[in-house]
Amino acid sequence: MSIKQVQINGAELTWREEGSGVPVVMLNGMLGDYRGWHRQVEALSSKYHAIALSQRYYPPNKWPDDGAGFGPAAHVADLAALLRQLSLPPVHLVGHSYGGGVAARLAAEHPELVRTLVLGEPGLQNLALDHPAMPGLLSEFAEMRKASREAWQKGDNAGAVEAELVAAFDRTAFDRIRAEHFAFLLDSAPIIGAASRMKPPPPFTLEMAHRLTMPVLIVEGARTKRLFSITCARLMECLPNVERVVLPDTSHALHLESPQPFSEAMLGFLQRH
Repeated sequence: MSIKQVQINGAELTWREEGSGVPVVMLNGMLGDYRGWHRQVEALSSKYHAIALSQRYYPPNKWPDDGAGFGPAAHVADLAALLRQLSLPPVHLVGHSYGGGVAARLAAEHPELVRTLVLGEPGLQNLALDHPAMPGLLSEFAEMRKASREAWQKGDNAGAVEAELVAAFDRTAFDRIRAEHFAFLLDSAPIIGAASRMKPPPPFTLEMAHRLTMPVLIVEGARTKRLFSITCARLMECLPNVERVVLPDTSHALHLESPQPFSEAMLGFLQRH
C-alpha cells in the first residue's frame, strides 16, 4: 500500500495510490477518508492509477485551523492545486455525497482537469429546491441530523457518527457497514463539529451544471432517501452526456454498502470513456 502526503494551500492532504495508467481520483462523503475506497482501489489498480484522497480536515490530516475553513470552496481549491502539482492528465473524478458535490464544483470551475465524472448521489440539493417536495424533505433531514449534533456537543463521538450515518443512510445500511467501516468513520467525528459551523456555500447553479459537458455517470441506490433521488434526477436533466446506474437494495451508502456493484458500474463506465 502506497500512502503519500503533501502540503497544499497550507493544509495537509493524504492519499492512497495504487496502479498506473489514467488516474482515477476518489473523494469521500461528509464522513470518512481515503480508507473508505479500499475496495474500489483494489478493483481499479490493475488498469488505472487509483488515488483515494483524504481532503483537508479528514483523517489522518492535521487540521490547519479550528475547522473554520471547512467547506467546498477550500476542498475544490485544494484538489485543483493538488492535481496540478502532481502534473496529472485529466482525471476520472469520483465523488460520493459531499465529495460528489466537491467533484461537480471542481469540474465546473476547472473542466480542463477532468476527463469524466462519477457522482454517487452528490450533495447538490439546492439544484432541486423548486421541486415541491424538496423543502419538506430537507427540513425532515435536518431534524434527523440534530441528534448527531447534540451527541457531538456532549462529547459522544460514537453516538454522533452513528446518528449522522443513520440520518443519511438508514438503520439497515448502518448495520450492514458497521463491522467493516465504523471504526475509520469514527475517526472523522470532528468533521461533524466543523460542518455544523460551516457557512452555507454559494449554490451550485444550473449554469454550473450546464458546464459539465464531460461524460458523467450518476450512481444511485434503489433504497435511497427521496431527497437524493430528486437531486439526481434534476442534475441529469442538465447534463448533455450522462448515464445512470441504480444499485439494487442499496441506500445512500453506495460503495460502502454495495462495493462490488458500485465498482463494476464505475469500471464499465470508465472503460467506455
